[in-house]
Amino acid sequence: MRYMRMPVSGLATVSIPQLNGGVNVYDVPNRVGDNQLTECDNLWWHGGALRTRPGLAADDMEWREVDAYTIRQRVGEQDLLMARFDQAEEAVRFYASHLSWAGGHQRLGFWGGGYTLKDACDNPTALGIRAKKNADTNWYYLLSNGEILKEAYGAEATEGWIAAEPYIPTVMINGVGEDCEATAEPTKYEDYNMLTRGIQCHYTTDGVSTVWKLVEGNLSTDLPGVQRESEAGGTVAKIELDVYGENGLRTVGVPLVYNEYGRVEEQSVTLSAAEAGVTGYGDEVSLRVRIDAAKGVLYTQLWEKIPSGVGAQVTQIPGGLPFLVDNNLRVTVWRSREHEKDRLTICKMTRGEWFGGDVSGIAGGTRFFVCGNPDEPDLLCWSGIEHPLYFPEHNRVRVGDDHQAITAMGKQGSLLVLYKERETYALQYSAGTESDYAFAEGVVAVTSYMAKFLLMPINASVGCDCPDTVRLVNNRLVWACSDGSVYMLTATNPYSERNVRMISRNVRRLLTDCGKEALQNAQTGEYEGYYLLLVGNRVFLMNTQTSAFVSFNYYNDEDTAAKAIPWFVWTLPPHLTYTGMVSGENTVKLAVTDGERGEGTIATLTGATDNGEPIPCRLTTKLWDFGRPDRKKSVEHLYMGLGCGDLSHLQVTYITERGRVYEPYRMQNSLIGQEGYLLRRHLTPNVRMVQAFGLCMESPTGLELDEIHMKIRQQGVVR
Repeated sequence: MRYMRMPVSGLATVSIPQLNGGVNVYDVPNRVGDNQLTECDNLWWHGGALRTRPGLAADDMEWREVDAYTIRQRVGEQDLLMARFDQAEEAVRFYASHLSWAGGHQRLGFWGGGYTLKDACDNPTALGIRAKKNADTNWYYLLSNGEILKEAYGAEATEGWIAAEPYIPTVMINGVGEDCEATAEPTKYEDYNMLTRGIQCHYTTDGVSTVWKLVEGNLSTDLPGVQRESEAGGTVAKIELDVYGENGLRTVGVPLVYNEYGRVEEQSVTLSAAEAGVTGYGDEVSLRVRIDAAKGVLYTQLWEKIPSGVGAQVTQIPGGLPFLVDNNLRVTVWRSREHEKDRLTICKMTRGEWFGGDVSGIAGGTRFFVCGNPDEPDLLCWSGIEHPLYFPEHNRVRVGDDHQAITAMGKQGSLLVLYKERETYALQYSAGTESDYAFAEGVVAVTSYMAKFLLMPINASVGCDCPDTVRLVNNRLVWACSDGSVYMLTATNPYSERNVRMISRNVRRLLTDCGKEALQNAQTGEYEGYYLLLVGNRVFLMNTQTSAFVSFNYYNDEDTAAKAIPWFVWTLPPHLTYTGMVSGENTVKLAVTDGERGEGTIATLTGATDNGEPIPCRLTTKLWDFGRPDRKKSVEHLYMGLGCGDLSHLQVTYITERGRVYEPYRMQNSLIGQEGYLLRRHLTPNVRMVQAFGLCMESPTGLELDEIHMKIRQQGVVR
């Protein structure tokens, strides 16, 4: 006798070909994409599979090589400067270090030595500047107490750093004496340099003039570039004179100093009669030079020494020095101490970037832009062309709201993007022409007006308060904010509201959990096409090679575009403190300090272990309802592509709406295969009468996973 049978549905195959969608903690588990994860730790999509992150490899022989530097400054995209101030007995010493992805860690200064500050200050800052070609040093440093340093080499290297002299500009050329009958006006040439009170004036001698009017009075009678009062013997002016005699052309220097009574002394130098341009007064002539610092007037007089029976008689020779060549008399003086504040304005800057020039490119630039002075938060200044120690006084601009500081800078295309706390601007270089020579308050600022920098707004509500997170990846600037948002610059149209887009939708909650302070100290790098955001000991990776990232603006729905950008999460060893990170050409180096050992080193992102320690990893998939939330199913077979080299075991957990069920069968290393090969493993979950199904996989030593295939059978209607 044949009995009736209940109808049984056939097995259906559901395939997840690749889990490359990253982690998504924004959507509810059943609304997450099929290729996305609801939990991810120490995994990333690389080489066609979901793999354990690379390890941190540090050489124990390098421990103690990296000290606890407290000041961090990015130099371009691939270098990091670190500095610190140490209290040494009654003085404060400055030390600096350079971390490069190619060269590793290097202490700056001769043999890594320091510099003893002349004047200490509260909360000191240090701004490093890479010297341009033909300089006699590699690095300059501007200290917030007003001191300017450069690396010492050769005979100068008595200590790690020595004081550097800023460029003294020539503010006037073609000057004439007060007795000259010429009607030509002197030419105002260069701007004052904010880094120094020194200025130069050039005159052409004419044979009659003995009085030379300087550009201003009330000149300084103390040492140049030093805030405190000077001791006796300080130079107040330097005079250089080109003369021509029997032995050809030579330059005569005459320094003017002030004596112990605070008065400027007259100085003299001996010239030949031919050099002085006089005849009938003997073979030698004395040139006397004195200056009236209050009035800003230089006096030059020629005197003859006539021997006599009771001594030498001195008589003045009428007239002045003869004409030789244009601008043969050069006078260097120092402005009053009230202009010292200009020096501090630049020295208190904390961030700098090279930018500008027709062929400078992304990594270069002809002018050094600086910002970040806490006393001038909205001020942006820039140097002269290839002059890191020359900041013309007119090379400045106020950016946006004066209550918001300029926090960071980044370069994208031909733009220098300026970030404030809640605003974004862009500066564009425009080459000038001869018609751009113009008068500004009676001064021709040649270095200022040969080029134009046009400022335009990008976004009036989004800025950046995490300055070390700005990074150019795949031709887009990306940065983070302390509220957990990560933004991308998608366009630079000042008439568009879609220039800046938030792309951290999937992981924003995880970023917020890190805390505001940790985010503000976050750092960034680039590795294998991923944007790396290091927050504390957690790394958030964003895949920048996807179409969602590259073509974000072409999506009709921005939420869909943000959801499609893959993010992964790593956890680095918690006992280490990560003080710096640099990257380039798929190499990432981190400056780390071991809290347990109290020592530091440089670690490279490579290998399969963290200095011999295994890397645990974990993932949780979404809850698949297989397109039929109204039906119950059974999951009878599970196939996965697995592989790993030193995997001790892999624990699989099945997740349903009723809870979790552990797979009793633990896959061992010998059953999974060799490193580099993914084998198809078969499990039989036998999970029945469930609406949704998911997986959790954990390994204490590593994991590789490329695809999942499930055999399911529908079993009835959900009631």
